[in-house]
Amino acid sequence: MSTGDNILPGNLGFWDMTAALKFVRENIRAFGGDPNKITVWGASSGGAAVSALSLSPHSRAVWPKQLVRGQIIPREEQFQYDRNRFVQFIKNYVAPEEYFGSKAKEIQEKILAFYTKEAPESADYKCWFQKYSQLISDTTMNLPQLEEAKLRAEHDWPVYFYHTEYFNNDAIKETFNGDIPVKAS
Repeated sequence: MSTGDNILPGNLGFWDMTAALKFVRENIRAFGGDPNKITVWGASSGGAAVSALSLSPHSRAVWPKQLVRGQIIPREEQFQYDRNRFVQFIKNYVAPEEYFGSKAKEIQEKILAFYTKEAPESADYKCWFQKYSQLISDTTMNLPQLEEAKLRAEHDWPVYFYHTEYFNNDAIKETFNGDIPVKAS
């Protein structure tokens, strides 16, 4: 998060993670580890953090071998994202035949129907980029949180859910000319 000024400049968490990686690299031998075989792993926002750490010259020097797996849409392709690319994403990554076997096509169709029910015929890249972001948000953030809340409620834990949104328009003006095409978890 960033306010775009010196009060909350952003990336403070990344500096903390970089410091932690440096500490691990400097001390791992004391625990029987190899400083050249450090594994950093994350899912959802943690995966995004791992990806960012692997790109930063400040952290990649202390973590020399990166293995990052994830789905991104390269910047130059974002403005061409369309229904066909969304369908291929569902087929190849969300519900591939190798995981779902003979049920893959049925599952793919149900997912597609759910996420496209409100999409107009002449939908532009913003619409499909939004659908992609909603699907990613649901599978990596929303559904796991709902499942955890359900399990906790079943075990009589008090559960509170909150939803907040904050967008620093200044931070994204250059990328999207001030027009944020998506909002997602």
